[in-house]
Amino acid sequence: MKKNCEENKLEDKSKFTLYLFLLSCPMLIFLISTSKPQFFYVSLAILSFSYLFKVNKSFNKELTFKILIFCNIILLTATSAKINFTLSLFAFNLIFFINLFKKKILIRSLIFLLCLYCFSLLPSVLWKAEFYNFPFYNFLINPLPLNLPGYDNYHLFLKDYDSDKFPWLFFFPSSLGAFTNTLGLATFLIVVLLFFNYKGKIKFLLLLSIFLTFLVIFGQKSPRFFIEIYILIILLLPYVYKKFNKNFIFIGLKYLIFFQSFIVALSLAWGVFTIFPANFNNNFANKVFIKYVDGFSLYYWVNSVLPKNESIIVDHRSTFLLDTTNYMNTSALTNIEYDNKEDRLLYLTDIKKFQPEYILFRGNKNKLSYGEFNFENCLNELFAEYKDVGRMVARNPFNIKPNQFYDAYIYKINFKNLPYCVKKSVN
Repeated sequence: MKKNCEENKLEDKSKFTLYLFLLSCPMLIFLISTSKPQFFYVSLAILSFSYLFKVNKSFNKELTFKILIFCNIILLTATSAKINFTLSLFAFNLIFFINLFKKKILIRSLIFLLCLYCFSLLPSVLWKAEFYNFPFYNFLINPLPLNLPGYDNYHLFLKDYDSDKFPWLFFFPSSLGAFTNTLGLATFLIVVLLFFNYKGKIKFLLLLSIFLTFLVIFGQKSPRFFIEIYILIILLLPYVYKKFNKNFIFIGLKYLIFFQSFIVALSLAWGVFTIFPANFNNNFANKVFIKYVDGFSLYYWVNSVLPKNESIIVDHRSTFLLDTTNYMNTSALTNIEYDNKEDRLLYLTDIKKFQPEYILFRGNKNKLSYGEFNFENCLNELFAEYKDVGRMVARNPFNIKPNQFYDAYIYKINFKNLPYCVKKSVN
């Protein structure tokens, strides 16, 4: 950003305005504060795109080739961590190959890339193919084993998540709780890059077209999968800033973005004062986690009563909070229908092979089921219970449901009676 501003001789005031546009993105609060290092991989994609825009006819063959290999290495690093970066990898190479063709090193580059992909992507893909008994090429574009029951429904759920709010969620939050799921008002500045001429416009339009096409048709229409394009928009603005910065529409938008920045700053201050104390000691950490980590109070109680190394069935996704690894998460049962006998027996037989000693239920005492699967006839005596053990919590205070507590029950289960002791739930 700084180099682009200096290259276009922008004043300090203009530089700080563009810096603020970048930092005012509400989604950065989510990406940077989460324990998942997704923003690190986003930065790798942005670094690759920056090289893509710098490559031109003056670069010699060797330098062009080295840039290609380096960028593919860091993009493969991102792709290995999260498969949605496959789109960044594909878009980068598609556009870069135009330059390679002109440099007459296309064949050499393809050979090196093929070797690189075999060493980086194939091991995990082949392992998944063997483990799930599913052709390996499917895992190159989708991490889910779609041959297993329920995963096709789960895939459709992920793909359609927030699709009813597309594209408005890119610009405006649908609620206060969704504030950190948006890219913010600066996204409107994409219009500027569409109408003005600047160095690298063709590459940007190609990138934008590829991202929009794949996300709308094949992927999840969530703003966080568009974050690379958002950052790229801000990085390219210095090339056209002087052409529109006096426009009254932009001036109005600029002050709205300044206000958005103020809200982002308040959100960060709230996080510092409420969540940061968890770093002081375990006592503070537990108090903070109970308030803002979903599932912490539930599994904190489970850890305190469950005998060491005993096996248990759970359905809450935050299983990393469990002290034991001897558990089975049955969330897949919520995505399949009980009436499908083949699918039902597949999962219930796996549960029987696991030989669980305990099973955890949440909600009220009469709800002894996961989805359509009622385990009441499989249970022995009640082992432990806790009333109002937890509630729906989150880092975002507007997503907390303060009065919606749930109870928790741990039963001993007779796994030998599986799978035929499980009946269909009656709502």
